[in-house]
Amino acid sequence: MEIPSNQAQLLQNIGKPSLSIDNIRTGQYLYAKVIEQSPNKSDAIIRLGNQLLQAKSDIYVSVGQTI
Repeated sequence: MEIPSNQAQLLQNIGKPSLSIDNIRTGQYLYAKVIEQSPNKSDAIIRLGNQLLQAKSDIYVSVGQTI
């Protein structure tokens, strides 16, 4: 089975903490870890690479989950 080159590149970057949000492209798959969740359950603080971001979600996420 051959992995398409763009998929291979994504696999190489999984788990790299140096990911920068400046390099994110439309349609790119990303993995982030949920660091904190607001009491209203619709907002969460996520770690994407070495940066913390606030995110809104319509689905339930839990602290420590990788999304």
